[in-house]
Amino acid sequence: MTAKRIVIALAVACAAVGAYLLLMRGQVPEEERIRQGIEDAALAFERGRVGSFMRIIAEDYEDAYKVTRPMLTDMVREVTLGGIANNTVTIEAMDIQLAGESMANVQLTVTLVRKNPQGLTIGEATGNITAVMRKRGRDWQVVSSGGYRSLASAYGV
Repeated sequence: MTAKRIVIALAVACAAVGAYLLLMRGQVPEEERIRQGIEDAALAFERGRVGSFMRIIAEDYEDAYKVTRPMLTDMVREVTLGGIANNTVTIEAMDIQLAGESMANVQLTVTLVRKNPQGLTIGEATGNITAVMRKRGRDWQVVSSGGYRSLASAYGV
């Protein structure tokens, strides 16, 4: 094989590998999209960014307690105190089960720690949260959830 043919063969192989990598780069597994969305929401909660947190909550959200999205927004705003509350969210475990192409059931074990401005723990709770999620475009949103009330003891409730 001549040097020219070797160079052409290598160029074709590199182009094929490059094209494959470009195609695969945009294909993130749905479970990873869900996981990342939940982790982003937890970080937004810690930072008191209510609007950012609520991006993961569907407009038609309603849970078994008949809590709707606007009600949940008020609850989150109250416990984050507009960002001045010192909340830490640790996701201990996350199990994601896809149900077809556009629905998923998620089970989380979450620990919530609330601290005062001096950094002393004033409340802590671990709870099991369930969420039913629906795909909307490329993102996933929670349409219903349960178990989050088990975290209320971190707030003395």
